[in-house]
Amino acid sequence: MARPTILVTGLHGMVGSHFEVAYGEQFELVPMDISHGVDVTDAAQVESIVGGHAQAVALIHLAAFTDVSAASKQEGDESGSCYRLNVGGTENVARSAARHGIHLVHVSTDFVFDGEKTSAYSEADEPNPIEWYGRTKYAAEQIVGRSDGSATILRTAFPYFSGQGKRPDMVARLRQRFVGDSKVQLFEDQMVTPTFGADLVTALYLFATIRPEGEIFHVTGSTSLSPFELGLHVAETFGLDAGKIEATAMVDYLSIDPRPRQKSLRIDHAKYCAFARQHGVARPIGIEEGLCRVRDDSRD
Repeated sequence: MARPTILVTGLHGMVGSHFEVAYGEQFELVPMDISHGVDVTDAAQVESIVGGHAQAVALIHLAAFTDVSAASKQEGDESGSCYRLNVGGTENVARSAARHGIHLVHVSTDFVFDGEKTSAYSEADEPNPIEWYGRTKYAAEQIVGRSDGSATILRTAFPYFSGQGKRPDMVARLRQRFVGDSKVQLFEDQMVTPTFGADLVTALYLFATIRPEGEIFHVTGSTSLSPFELGLHVAETFGLDAGKIEATAMVDYLSIDPRPRQKSLRIDHAKYCAFARQHGVARPIGIEEGLCRVRDDSRD
């Protein structure tokens, strides 16, 4: 019996590669990547591959320009690579998925929020992005929302993974900073909500197979904390020198690098937790358990 097909943009990126490991035997995963001759900013190329797999159960749209600092240098430039990929690429993908009746799982970001709210952002909060990356991702969400097709929008934040990924995630990069004699300077006046990658991959599977239509879900970890606090957890979990960590202030750093930064990105994932529980899946884990999983998996 033939395996069901899922189309995936960015299949060989950080998140997509872990999805492939988890579900590559259960599904026929069709990559929509430059390395496979598919440029999602080219509408004809997108239509060709989507139309050729019209039997697909879902299209997971992971491909995005995610370098926030590089994106800021393209501020307002709709001909730049950030806008063309995040907005133009999404428009092409959403249009073709709708045309062929394929459910779209669109992956977005907590950066659609401005970071001014001290309590956690829920799906009911109005996005108000403050920098170019966030603006392009919110524009992409609006395109998906206006699409005639079936779609689910998944917002996530700072994913980190067990095992070797295609490129370092936030925890891997932080661990690398402990190498050498330099101080590890981390903001203590900013809040983030890291997401254990396996929980994100599970959510992608649920949305691709159950296909909740017209819904937005926040799929993040269960812990919000400052980068400084995250550094302390990383040092303790991996036996690193916590004495290297130096608390710094984001407000001071902005005088050196004025790129807009969100102060507080606490994310409420209660809606997704209820959805996951309804379908027999555990809620996303917190940072302590997630880091222990990364550590223990690296020993296997």
